[in-house]
Amino acid sequence: MSISSAFRTDEFFGKYGKNGLVIYYPFFNAIKSGIIEIRLETIIIEAVKKDLWNLATDGRRDETIIINKSITRNGLIGFVTENELIFAVDKVKNKFRNFLAEGKSVYLEWSFAQNVDIKGEVIGESYLVFYECKSL
Repeated sequence: MSISSAFRTDEFFGKYGKNGLVIYYPFFNAIKSGIIEIRLETIIIEAVKKDLWNLATDGRRDETIIINKSITRNGLIGFVTENELIFAVDKVKNKFRNFLAEGKSVYLEWSFAQNVDIKGEVIGESYLVFYECKSL
């Protein structure tokens, strides 16, 4: 999924609503993963080594970045940089500015990933993938 297609949310939600299912193929190995919560005045980035499961289910965090009037970092400083993900934040803030102005927030799940073959051998370069975008 390209970055541009990942942000065609109006089309996606219009077609699938809350009943959608996304299947991502080819299979990828996550190098690092996390979430981004975007609020009108605050951005929270949480990151973990490898799969998002480590954060979502096991509660592990390697780094947390909170961006508001300043930047606060906790954990393994430099594990992820806000610059790696800020372009997505800018797109979401622009696309959902009215929604954010109502005091709501947008939640994204992401991974830096590498495609692998059936034997687990890496195919190609690593890339950034967003696989969930929802409102909170």
